[in-house]
Amino acid sequence: NWTEYDQPFKVNFELPEDWYTEPSNAGKSIPCGGPNSPKCAPVTFIRHFGHFAEMRMAKSRWVCTEESSQTSPDPFHKGLNRLLSYINGDNDAAVSMETTLPILKLVRAAEVMTYSPFTAKVCLYLDKVHQDNPPKPTDPKVYVTGPVEETDYYVTWFEVNDNLKHISDVIGNLFENVTSEMASMSPTFNITFDADFIVEAQYYSEAIMPYLGSLVTFKKVPAEIATFRTDEEKKAGRAECGEFPCVHETVKEFDGFLEIKFNYASGKLICWNSPGCGVSNGRHFMRAINRYADGYNIEGVKVTGFTPPVYSQCTQLDASCRGPYCEWKSSFCMMLPEEYKDKDAPTPIAEGLAVVAEDSRSVYVTKVEGSGVVVNGDAEKAYIELFAKLQAGGFPCNLAKFAQISYVSSTIPSWPGFQYVGVPKLGDNSTE
Repeated sequence: NWTEYDQPFKVNFELPEDWYTEPSNAGKSIPCGGPNSPKCAPVTFIRHFGHFAEMRMAKSRWVCTEESSQTSPDPFHKGLNRLLSYINGDNDAAVSMETTLPILKLVRAAEVMTYSPFTAKVCLYLDKVHQDNPPKPTDPKVYVTGPVEETDYYVTWFEVNDNLKHISDVIGNLFENVTSEMASMSPTFNITFDADFIVEAQYYSEAIMPYLGSLVTFKKVPAEIATFRTDEEKKAGRAECGEFPCVHETVKEFDGFLEIKFNYASGKLICWNSPGCGVSNGRHFMRAINRYADGYNIEGVKVTGFTPPVYSQCTQLDASCRGPYCEWKSSFCMMLPEEYKDKDAPTPIAEGLAVVAEDSRSVYVTKVEGSGVVVNGDAEKAYIELFAKLQAGGFPCNLAKFAQISYVSSTIPSWPGFQYVGVPKLGDNSTE
């Protein structure tokens, strides 16, 4: 109960009463010295609820950076080191600043909750001396935000036992439960929250496990914090691969088509093989890959950081066959995260799913936009035109194989994506 209200608040949602245990030292002592310390972001307490407290952060400025889970097994740690370099003198004034708290770690909820590749944003509060006139970063991946206006948020304390997995396995679950609780509050309490982002405000060292973390649920994440600079970089590359970083490189441009080459950083693919080349095969692969990522493998390990595109290939079993009754088989592959380059990947359980060692493959392609994983009429037309050009030009390719490269979300394959259709180049190890 909260004393300024005449009635108690009630929570009614489908979770057991003991779903959350607050750490014994939660919020009791923040080591940066409190809201009046030059080392601590200016925060004040407003009121307390069952499993969270409402807080207010005064106007402030932050220094931030971003890192993709596709380029680093621990993007938060890599991003934090970049920010520490900035405050230790890697700036245009060559000045060192106070090490401040908290460390804000922000991700998009949709990416983390589906075990998709995610972009991690890490921010440090600028000490009071440099709030109004911060030095400019010399690292192009580091930037200072504009002033973040006064903002309200909710905080829930939790204990972290495994730093590498807590974003998806601890914070993701806690975020889902806390926001469910917030949505079920009595109308007496005006609880509004931004469900698009998951934010951790870290006050305690990760060097000692377990450490105390705090889940921050903003009423509305400030634009200066919610904006990802890498979004602009992705837009610049949108003509090639949509919202995703390109995994392939263009080897040579021809009249109306390209020769491209995939270089797989991990040297491993997760592939699914099946008879036929029906539309449903791609959907079956997506379900199988998401179950595998969620721990449906012999080791029971969750796999994060899958990299689009989905590479699918239909192969005619008898290359001399002509007509609608020829037999085909299909394969679908995605690159495993780079962390598996030097270690074994979890062993799939699902029938037809397997880990395949492969460093690269070359394909003749033409681009088709907006068809997702399902081949639409435009993709089929583009392939027929490419087929004729390759055949007429005598290019070294296997015309009994049809390749499709889809830069789309592995969790929501029906969303429009960027897609290439083509034919594997002969001599490439993927066609032997």
